[in-house]
Parts: sequence; structure tokens; C-alpha cells
Amino acid sequence: MALSIQLVFSVIIGVLLGQWLDRVLHTAPLFTVLGVLLGIGAGMYGVYHLARVLLK
Repeated sequence: MALSIQLVFSVIIGVLLGQWLDRVLHTAPLFTVLGVLLGIGAGMYGVYHLARVLLK
């Protein structure tokens, strides 16, 4: 369950930051898409790192 929470929260944070930047800079949907991609990447890294720690 911790692995899925790690991934979900990373993506949500990326989306929210991307939407905020798009509102401020009027660049929709550029930063929202970048936020999703970075969130997925950060989430996958976090899942990988957490899985390595849990499996040791």
C-alpha cells in the first residue's frame, strides 16, 4: 500500500504544481503535462527506492 501511495501523491503534487504554474503564467496545459510527467518519474523513483528498502 505504501508503494501505491508514494506513486499517487507524487503525481498529484506534480499536477497541482503544474496547474498552478499554468494559471500564473497563462501557459495551459504546458506545465500541467510536465507536472504529470515529472510526478510519474518521481513516483516511480520513490517506489523503486522504497521497494529496495523494504526487500532488504
